[in-house]
Amino acid sequence: MALEFLAGQTVYLDTNIVIYALEGFESYRSVLLELLNNLDQRVIRGVTSELTLSEVLVKPLRDGNEKRIVRLSDEVLGSARKV
Repeated sequence: MALEFLAGQTVYLDTNIVIYALEGFESYRSVLLELLNNLDQRVIRGVTSELTLSEVLVKPLRDGNEKRIVRLSDEVLGSARKV
């Protein structure tokens, strides 16, 4: 486990982490899966801010992609409710 040093810690999830996880960037896949699994199992506690949601929505808003806006909002806000 590459992230074992984070066990029991709270980590800030920057916008890039959220975008990479949602978009499935292959080069970060293994570490993102490990991070997300650790967050889901509450081994690591993740926090972020409203700024993350606004930054994640920039491209879909610019493109007028309403379906993507709703999906990303649900995913980011849904994750926030788990905390």
